[in-house]
Amino acid sequence: MFDRVGRRRAARRVRPGDGRALQPFRWWQLLGRALFHLPPSDPHAPEWSVDIRHWQDQASGSVTADLYRDGLCQAHSSLPAAFPVDGGRIEVAMSGFGVKRCHLVSADGSERQLSPDPRSAEGRRARFDRRHPLASSVVGVVSVGVIAAPIDLPTWSTVA
Repeated sequence: MFDRVGRRRAARRVRPGDGRALQPFRWWQLLGRALFHLPPSDPHAPEWSVDIRHWQDQASGSVTADLYRDGLCQAHSSLPAAFPVDGGRIEVAMSGFGVKRCHLVSADGSERQLSPDPRSAEGRRARFDRRHPLASSVVGVVSVGVIAAPIDLPTWSTVA
């Protein structure tokens, strides 16, 4: 995903955080905010969180993310970002449709995906998929159909 040059650029974008507390996710932020967590692997390890504001700066078109350690802001960056953390880095990237990548990449190269907040749009979609896998598949197929329906395919008619 991130090549060597891209990783260096992403790491240069990272700025120190201001230490503010992580705000809880609210229902009205479903379309404009994504929140991901990396629960600690042992009781003494910190909990990392990444807060992405999709519509924070619509004028410039840049999307930003904040890295939180145990609920306090440690770093801020525009995306794509590679936040340095203990034992590796957290890579965050967006696509035109939402969050494309939010992974912890350890020093040995292994990857661990961050979990979406259960109240976020990503968390609700994941919960729906776990509880109703068939319905989730149907919704996916219908979504692709709705997107593909307006495509005007050329007609192969003969001219008389």
